[in-house]
Amino acid sequence: MLDVGIIGLGPHWESKYRPILQKLTQRLRVRSVYSPVNNLADAAAADLNCSVSLGMLPLVQRDDVRAVLILDGGWCRHTSVEFACRQGKPAFLGGPLDLSPVALRGLADLTATQGAMLIPEFSHRYTPATGRLRELAAARLGRPLDILVEVPPSDLNGSATGHPAHASAALVAAFDWCRNLLGTAPSKITATAGNPGDCAPAGLGAGVVIEVLFRRPAAGGDAPRATIRLAPPGPADARPRNVQYSVQCAAGRATIDGPDRITWVHAGEEATETLTTERGDVEVLLDHFCRRVVGGLVPVPTLDDVSLALRLADLADQSLRQRAPINF
Repeated sequence: MLDVGIIGLGPHWESKYRPILQKLTQRLRVRSVYSPVNNLADAAAADLNCSVSLGMLPLVQRDDVRAVLILDGGWCRHTSVEFACRQGKPAFLGGPLDLSPVALRGLADLTATQGAMLIPEFSHRYTPATGRLRELAAARLGRPLDILVEVPPSDLNGSATGHPAHASAALVAAFDWCRNLLGTAPSKITATAGNPGDCAPAGLGAGVVIEVLFRRPAAGGDAPRATIRLAPPGPADARPRNVQYSVQCAAGRATIDGPDRITWVHAGEEATETLTTERGDVEVLLDHFCRRVVGGLVPVPTLDDVSLALRLADLADQSLRQRAPINF
């Protein structure tokens, strides 16, 4: 059991985080909650049977709060993260990180000096379909060699981590998903307009194709690669609804369409699995967060993963403008 405090409830409290906390009552116990909106804090405290803190600092200073869940990406995030770090309290950072690269480096330095742990919500690594793909790769399909990611236009709006608009949250997630699945470092990145005759777009928007070549794995074999297509706008009925991943493996292939649907082919056998009864991605990540805080060695995302994904977005933008591959 891990005793936590909650800072910020945010727009996804009722639809996402509250139901997950209700499922994790054997793992998480909320001791106190803070929100700048008093009636939201009072309602959440009554629902969770905990107290209301009058500020962010009083919450992280509580002796009965061992870790902090920061669930609002708004105005209070950077300050609340600093407070948690200086108190040596591990923190889960819910939602996209709306922090600049400079702020990320500052937080990374702070975590290094204070010995605190920050875990961003890179929950795309933990979807049921992704977990099933890892099982299939280990048991049947073999090592992933070639990944195609198709990002729908609806996912290209907005920015992630306070970066220029070309670094949308969906693009950052796609870079991290591919690198995490392949388990090796990128070596070269090339970004081009969708059609050879097109003028170079102003940024990494719809119609751009990004190819990332990764280093050969330590065990040997061919160097894997990933291609990320930022889908151009089209008729509403023809647009993909979800980010789609097509993975060619050494002995088969798989396609992921949404967080809980996977189709795979191996040795003439084809199957489609719908994994709606499996645990959701954020629930799994929060469970991993708890395990890490109490001393487990389960791998979790870090700020370094965020910085690397942003670096790849920078290099892709540079490649697009220079019309040339960029070595990583």
